[in-house]
Amino acid sequence: MQAGITGSSSTVRWSPNQTGQAVRGYITNEYGDPAEPLRLLAQALDASGAVVGQQIAWVPEGVGGFERAYFDILSDYSFLQAEADPRDPFK
Repeated sequence: MQAGITGSSSTVRWSPNQTGQAVRGYITNEYGDPAEPLRLLAQALDASGAVVGQQIAWVPEGVGGFERAYFDILSDYSFLQAEADPRDPFK
């Protein structure tokens, strides 16, 4: 499973790993100025959509203008989402 969010100046794409214990992805800065430092909030949801866990991850180097920065967010809880395709987690 892959998911994404598009804002006015950035796009975030991510997918959970096979165990559901981590999320990896990237953020694309679609604005000319750099964004730094950068924080990402990952939330685990139950079947009803209620938040059952969350973690903030820092991307200390941020992301440059019109560039992409990758991230990995590890957790001690399970994401309740479908597994990613191991051949291409962003497909």
